[in-house]
Amino acid sequence: MSAGAGGRRAPRTFRKDAAPEGYVAGLGRGAVAFTTRSDAVPLAGGAGRGAGRGAGPLARTDFGAAPKGYVAGAGRGAGGFGETKPSAESVRDTHTAAADAAGEDPDEAWDAVERRIAERNAKKRRRRETESNGGVLGGMQGGRVADQFADLKQQLKTVSYAEWDAIPEARSGVREHRQQETFTPVSDALLLSSAGLASQGSANARSIERGRALLSQIDGQGDKQDGSSAFDPGDYLASLDDGANGASAAARVGDVRKARLLFRSVTTSNPSHGPGWIAAARLEEVAGKLLDARKIIAEGCKACPTSEDVWLEAARLNTPANAKVILGDAIRHLPRAVKLWLRAADLEGDHTERKKRVLRRALETLPKSEQLWKAAIELEDNEADAHLLLARATECVPTSVDLWLALAQLEDYKQARAVLQTARKRLPREPKIWVAACALEEAQVVDTVGHNGSKTDSKVPEPSDDAALAKLRTVLDKIVTKAVNALKTTTMRADWLEHAREMEGAGSLETCRAIIRGTMSLGVPAAEQKRTWFADASAMEKEGLLVCARSLYAEAMSLFPGHKDVLLRAVAFESRKGDKASLTTLLHEAVQRCPKAELFWLMAAKETWKTLNDPREARRILDRALASQHNTERVWLAAFKLEWETGNVKEARSLLKEAQTRCPTPRIWVKAALLERVELSKAELGSDKARTLFAQAFAILKEGYTKFPTFYKLWLMAGQLQVDFRARHGAPGDRQDAVQTARKLFLDGLKHCPHGVPLWLGAARLEREFVSPVKARSVLELARVKNADQPALWLEAIRLETEQGQHGMAEALKAKAVQACPKAGVLWAYLILTAPRPEQRAKSADAMERCENDAHVFCALGRLFASRNKVPTARKWFEAAVTANDDFGDAWGYYLHFERSIASDADAAEQVLRRCLAAEPHHGELWQQVVKRDALRLATDRERLEAVVLECASEFRR
Repeated sequence: MSAGAGGRRAPRTFRKDAAPEGYVAGLGRGAVAFTTRSDAVPLAGGAGRGAGRGAGPLARTDFGAAPKGYVAGAGRGAGGFGETKPSAESVRDTHTAAADAAGEDPDEAWDAVERRIAERNAKKRRRRETESNGGVLGGMQGGRVADQFADLKQQLKTVSYAEWDAIPEARSGVREHRQQETFTPVSDALLLSSAGLASQGSANARSIERGRALLSQIDGQGDKQDGSSAFDPGDYLASLDDGANGASAAARVGDVRKARLLFRSVTTSNPSHGPGWIAAARLEEVAGKLLDARKIIAEGCKACPTSEDVWLEAARLNTPANAKVILGDAIRHLPRAVKLWLRAADLEGDHTERKKRVLRRALETLPKSEQLWKAAIELEDNEADAHLLLARATECVPTSVDLWLALAQLEDYKQARAVLQTARKRLPREPKIWVAACALEEAQVVDTVGHNGSKTDSKVPEPSDDAALAKLRTVLDKIVTKAVNALKTTTMRADWLEHAREMEGAGSLETCRAIIRGTMSLGVPAAEQKRTWFADASAMEKEGLLVCARSLYAEAMSLFPGHKDVLLRAVAFESRKGDKASLTTLLHEAVQRCPKAELFWLMAAKETWKTLNDPREARRILDRALASQHNTERVWLAAFKLEWETGNVKEARSLLKEAQTRCPTPRIWVKAALLERVELSKAELGSDKARTLFAQAFAILKEGYTKFPTFYKLWLMAGQLQVDFRARHGAPGDRQDAVQTARKLFLDGLKHCPHGVPLWLGAARLEREFVSPVKARSVLELARVKNADQPALWLEAIRLETEQGQHGMAEALKAKAVQACPKAGVLWAYLILTAPRPEQRAKSADAMERCENDAHVFCALGRLFASRNKVPTARKWFEAAVTANDDFGDAWGYYLHFERSIASDADAAEQVLRRCLAAEPHHGELWQQVVKRDALRLATDRERLEAVVLECASEFRR
């Protein structure tokens, strides 16, 4: 293109110019072509691939032939065009081959490189450790913590598994300090706004659709002729009824505007519907617009002048002065509305005379309103005025039972009877009138004869004269019989029992008993009588109605005089809820009613002796029992115990001799030997009296185990007699003979009684104390072979090994014992208390799983928590122990010691003491060891308990 054609010069494109020497296209902007091996090494038959790229000295430079093993681009990480890159091994092999060609050892070269890298890294690591730990470890030998404990790490390989398990958790020794949560009070407005925002979005669509449906239904109500409405605002009334606290109600309503539109539609479509006006007014009240609420309810009063609820709502929303005016208008429209009159009277406040005037005006209009009469009578302080009102009220409202009964209470006895007779004629089917007649007769006798406070039933006075009481019961029975016959079609048995409950609460105890006597059999089949009466008595006892329950048992005993089960129920009830005198009286009565029951004779004698402190009468009761063909072991032993504990040793000894002839049982010989042993313990050892008593006791035991060789207690007592009075306290030359005699007695006894566990224990303890522990171990092993399921034998063996220091054998025995006796609570209790502290929790969990509701486990847990000063938890477990088994004396001893040791509540310890004495425990390993001491054989129950508590205290200190 020429320059003159367009007036401009055409640009130069260099397309036709030759490239300068050394030019490489794109080199200035970094677009350098990659170089391959074919570019660097010429192919055999022609020029390389770079020969055709144009000019330039770089492209034409020839470096000659490549060295052997040369890989183009390997030094900068370039690879070929294959699918995989060469691995590090292949590269190393390539260089290794090159090194071999050069005469160098490749392994030494690579090792030198690795040593150099490791040395460089070690220097850097030491420098970093020095900089970071210089201030902390400056005074220590070495820079690294791992180096400081290297020798200790080597010793860890000698730690056993048991030692690893015994290491406590790190949390148990660290006290964690956690930041307490803080709470900031928020205003109610913020809470309400958040509640509204949370619910508005999710319920918006549903609320719109629901509102449209309700409006369409409400608008259609105006076409109905009867004025009824398919929309019932009762739900709104119920929800708004709780809305006196404004803000919470607004949150429940949600959208006040929509609710206002809804109620406006209700009152417009059906203006005669009173609940709609009430709901609309309450909505405005909740919204805080009280004036609008009063305006709406005023419109409602005009639209619904016959709605009593609308007038009452209007009075509620207005001030008391305006409310009086409103109620005046309401009464003019509804003169027979009782609620309006009562509300008008309430508005008078404390002005009693004004209230009376309002109520009297109301009675002039509504003379037959029971509510108005009751309200008027309650305002009368003068008894005469109240009497006049009641007389007039019964004339106007003869069907009101309460008015008749109130009138009878204001009359004297004769007039009250006349009033009740009139009431009975007017209301022949009302049981309250008959019950009131019975109460009237009882009150008359009480006022006439005198008063005697009841000790067992109530604090309400009762008649003291027996003749008057018998006459009263006859009269009451007649009234109740007439009432039952007159009301048999309308009043059921349950109704009469309810009246009996009411009479007990009112203090009319004889009336209560009369109702029970006359109605307890109504509608009850003969086969179901006892079961039904027992169930009713138990229910009344739980309710605290002891008079009703006692009356049921008394009538059951009168209807079934010789039935042992009825008497036992009554005796159990008196022992729980009655006093000692009433129980003793009942037991004497039971002996008369059921003379063949041995239990009643024994209980009567015991209560007479212990409660009434009359051993002479108790002795006569037992003599009568023996004369009544009760030639039994229990009666003979009860007579012996009475004589022995009252100090008549000769009489007790003669009774046992007679019992050995008339009732030869093993326990008779046991008690005879025990008597001689206790007397022996009182004598001076080595004296003639002691030798005589020892000979007598051993002769009795020898005679006993000769006659009864399978009774292990006789063999055991004979061996213990030799050990306690000869082997321990005898002459030095006599001790070895006593040990051999005792061993022979134990061995002979075990031949006849291989399953007598106490006999095995006695033999093992003899060997351990006087011979050797090895012999004791063999005895216990033989005992476990014959009695593998007896935890006492396993426990004795474990204790033996522990005392001898054989802890490994003790642990092995524990494992075997748990397998042989998996549900033995006494064994698990020992394992819990002797386990290391980190293992006690797991042992406790296993014990609770294996032994359900076991008192031994509960007591062990109580001791465990008591040792850790966890008072509430320990008390809970001790309480569980005595509740699970109140015959377990060890639990009572530890429980009482625990309550006394904390010294926080003396009443709690005293209460535990009383409960223990009432329970009379007899079992427990520690309990048996203490109470069977010779010095405590004749001690009182409290003295024995105190001795057990002392022993428990020493166990706690161990």
